[in-house]
Amino acid sequence: MKTFKEFREQARETDEALVAPDFDILRAILNKIEDDVKKLLIKDSREAAFAKMAQVAKLAGYGITKKKQAKTKTFMYKLKK
Repeated sequence: MKTFKEFREQARETDEALVAPDFDILRAILNKIEDDVKKLLIKDSREAAFAKMAQVAKLAGYGITKKKQAKTKTFMYKLKK
């Protein structure tokens, strides 16, 4: 298994196990999600990117919508609990 420091020094894509502090694992997961969404937006797969963004937003307690927004804009709001 690799440590997080070794993981950072190598390529970002890996299928190997990773042992690191919780915050570093969280950062690695969020970086992967961010990279995936950016790739989808570059390929103009806006619906797929929006679906991933909506899932992450819901986990964070937010909602997002594209209704009545410009093509490349998204409206974010806080969900009521």
